[in-house]
Amino acid sequence: MEIAKAFPQLPEGFYEVLNRRLKEKEFTDSRLRDAVNHVIDTCQYPVPTVANFISYDKCVQVFTYADLVKQLNDDKRAWDYYDQVKVPGVDSPRYVRKEDAAKYHFEKWNA
Repeated sequence: MEIAKAFPQLPEGFYEVLNRRLKEKEFTDSRLRDAVNHVIDTCQYPVPTVANFISYDKCVQVFTYADLVKQLNDDKRAWDYYDQVKVPGVDSPRYVRKEDAAKYHFEKWNA
């Protein structure tokens, strides 16, 4: 496990608490991987806390067509910043920022 390699001085009981909290917060493998990488990259103390992992949760805003039309009132170039993507369980395209679409490997919408 990356955490043990990066922070070998963590007490063994740490992992029991971390695993329990991850399950209760319903972390996916992807969310956990992002949180672990974030803590490894940013932890300024000798050892991280459970809160360091649990508190990092990168979420992506997903918009509908109507949401983007509303944004046009504030920014006429709003369409330029978003990609049309597939969201599991949704039968119409959704829109996410182009950076998020690339970073999180969203599948493009093909109508």
